[in-house]
Amino acid sequence: MKGTDVIAIVEKQTGFTVAQMKATRKDEVIKPRYLLTLLLHEEGWSAGRIAELFTRNRTGTGQALKNADRLLGNDKSFKENYLACVAKITEIEDAI
Repeated sequence: MKGTDVIAIVEKQTGFTVAQMKATRKDEVIKPRYLLTLLLHEEGWSAGRIAELFTRNRTGTGQALKNADRLLGNDKSFKENYLACVAKITEIEDAI
């Protein structure tokens, strides 16, 4: 399965919450791919493996993880919304 297929699953399951996150985070770019990157990293995936899934640069993936970790640590509402998204992602393990 390609990264775009996996992202489509995440978009379908988290669309409303992602829309809320975008509305409250005007200065941040929030995409389902970013949420999935965080989730996969928490599951033990390396930045290189995540980059391969999404056909992305490993350095860019690493930077995205740093930025997301900073947001999770400093913004309570972002973390709550992120956890709500994670709770909605049920098909992901079967898809990958």
